[in-house]
Amino acid sequence: MLESGYVVLFRGNNIAEVRDFSGERVGDKAYRVEERKQKAKVSVVKIYVPTREGSKVREARYALATGGKRIVDDELGDILIDCTLLNDFDFDSFEDLDDVGYFAMEKDNIVEEAWSYDGKKFGYDIYRFVKRFGDNGLAVVSNRPGKGRDVRYALVSGGVETKSGLWMGGEMLTDFDFDSYNILTYNILTTGYIVLKKDGGVAEVRDADGDVYTQSAYEKISGFSVGDIYAVRTGSGKDTRYALARGGYDFGGVVWEPAMLTGFDYTMVRGLNYSNNEYDVRPTLFILLEKSDGSREIRNIDGRVALSGQLPEVVPFYGMLVVKGENGYDLYNGDGTKTGVTGFRNIFSKQIEEYRIIKTTADSGEVRYSVMNAIDGSRLILENYDENAVCDRYYDAILATVTELVRAVKNDDFAALRKVVADEELVRKYEALLGRYNAGDRAGLTDDPSFGLLNLRLNYYEFNGTVTASERVAFVDAQSGRAEALFTVPIYDETHPMGYSETVSLVSDGKGNFRISAVGYHLFDYPDMLYYNGQEDAD
Repeated sequence: MLESGYVVLFRGNNIAEVRDFSGERVGDKAYRVEERKQKAKVSVVKIYVPTREGSKVREARYALATGGKRIVDDELGDILIDCTLLNDFDFDSFEDLDDVGYFAMEKDNIVEEAWSYDGKKFGYDIYRFVKRFGDNGLAVVSNRPGKGRDVRYALVSGGVETKSGLWMGGEMLTDFDFDSYNILTYNILTTGYIVLKKDGGVAEVRDADGDVYTQSAYEKISGFSVGDIYAVRTGSGKDTRYALARGGYDFGGVVWEPAMLTGFDYTMVRGLNYSNNEYDVRPTLFILLEKSDGSREIRNIDGRVALSGQLPEVVPFYGMLVVKGENGYDLYNGDGTKTGVTGFRNIFSKQIEEYRIIKTTADSGEVRYSVMNAIDGSRLILENYDENAVCDRYYDAILATVTELVRAVKNDDFAALRKVVADEELVRKYEALLGRYNAGDRAGLTDDPSFGLLNLRLNYYEFNGTVTASERVAFVDAQSGRAEALFTVPIYDETHPMGYSETVSLVSDGKGNFRISAVGYHLFDYPDMLYYNGQEDAD
């Protein structure tokens, strides 16, 4: 019973009848008013419907109405009798766009219709405003508010933004086909492109005028590169696929106009590393790719396929590959060709200067040596190298030459230095470097090619007339006369004596005599070593 003199009867929480105090029925249909604006010709009315068939739980549905008789009650609210419905009760929510004078009617958070306060239906679409793009009236709009897997985005040109976060009208440049987007700007003032994405991949790119960018563009995988090769992807989740590319230009996490090296054929891509140790800073020279059938490819730094197949165990060995075979491990060149170094259980290398001596051990205990060029690192220059025989023949002569070098450097005997050093230019540079050092000029000393000589003068502790080596490591090329070796440099330590291995490069006169061509500088920086034994890896 209303104070206004009416009796309201309900059925299912909806108004069934309205009667006056004389018992006469007032009108045929009556609805509760949910929202009404002063001087507006339309009102939002509501009814309650079951949440599902047979349920006693009910939820509100809304429609727009105009005309009719209005009854005002402080407790129940306004009631409209015999009004004209402008639409059906198909909407589960609405918004009052008072800044533009419209009611927006919604279903599942999607704006389906809009009507002005005067009862005129808005003849264009209405969307959720997300973000303006550029200065030419473009905007990103969505089909529903917030974020989530059901939210889709589109690009619209023209229209009006409301204070309530809707976008009214305009020309749709795209459909709601995109689940994410990224606006790229050249700088704080200039908008560049909008990248519209679908299923994790770049689906469409448009410029600030709304025009479609017709060249290729892909999402770049952050943090992955091998040389100048990088990975791009399309799709998301289990449908993600990867490809390799190079070139193009990177802008905002999207790579534009790349040269594609592969198709999007791979479910996994990563660098083939020596170990999982995060502190391992050795460069990655190979790429491991896997397809949906479990097969794998290993590509080298040039992007070429080195190996393919199931490949259960492959590790890089500088620019080469160690592959698990039927009878142990086999060594492959970087281009995928198999070397003659096969059937070993572990492999060890030690770099001298430009060459690495590689030692492999078979299950039988057989030891084999080979040689790699350390600068290239992708292939063997000698598959069979008898290091013991070479050291037996040449190592004493090499150490004798190094002894004369150290004696000359420690005594500042430049005449003796010129006899033992093959290149007069190296002696002149060292003489100038020593002069700078003695004058207190320490800038850029280590960049000088003669710094290895200065290092011996400063750090070789208590030279007793003989240079020694903790182990015999040498490479001698009898044809070219080039040689390299390691020797020990003792250094001063207050608690205990210690030494480090230093490198020396020499040239031979072909008669068993050597002269110095270069001295390394590896103080506290041990020559590069790599060891691999099955699943183990260590420096």
